[in-house]
Amino acid sequence: LSDCSITEEGYKALASALRSNPSHLIELDLTGNDPGQSGVKEELNDLLQDPNCQLKTLRFLGPAADEACQYVTGIVGKNPLLLRELNLSGRELGDTRVNQIAALLQDKHCQLNTL
Repeated sequence: LSDCSITEEGYKALASALRSNPSHLIELDLTGNDPGQSGVKEELNDLLQDPNCQLKTLRFLGPAADEACQYVTGIVGKNPLLLRELNLSGRELGDTRVNQIAALLQDKHCQLNTL
């Protein structure tokens, strides 16, 4: 779904589809999609906290990277066995976000092998 200009309505539809079958998707690329007012928090919370979620790769390059980093590090911290690859390229994350990522990587259960 890279660079698809996903709207708030599109994010809601995507979240609904992913909630209905969370074990189906293993890679999600939302590069270049601006979450706007919808944000990605609720959608990511629902998906990543589902025990049936099999998502291994998550990409947020560009406008959504900073917001995604804030929420993803907190969510993945609760379920560190989940993601293997997290890509937040294309945006300055700043010290706070980098510290959040560093804390996540220090978790002995974290399985990220590509960042």
